[in-house]
Amino acid sequence: MRRLPPATLPLWGALLAACGEPAYFPTGLPPFDSASFADGGGGGDSTCSTDGPYVERALHVENQSAVTVQVYWVDSACTENDYGPLPAGTAYDQLTSVGHVWNYRDASNGALLESYAVTEAEGQTVVIQ
Repeated sequence: MRRLPPATLPLWGALLAACGEPAYFPTGLPPFDSASFADGGGGGDSTCSTDGPYVERALHVENQSAVTVQVYWVDSACTENDYGPLPAGTAYDQLTSVGHVWNYRDASNGALLESYAVTEAEGQTVVIQ
């Protein structure tokens, strides 16, 4: 990330700079894609995981589809973190936390098959069909 001079900051950045706090803006962000945002898919444009106390939950994931699924944990910055493939007809258990979001994509074309936000409930299962 880089620091911009106050004269080039938008209004919010100028207000932050006026309060004595440095204003930082990320660089290299992908362009906004309203089509993929509307359908809830796409790395960086899905629901983000929430920060907070770690409240462990076990998530059981079943791939009942005919395709290999790529598993992604979506962090609080809305970045998809690759957790590897889940072949068709297989299942696994994942330790995670309340508020975490998991995306499951078709490994061949990246299409979003399922997005799941972990809740307070015990014994949660995600079935990908």
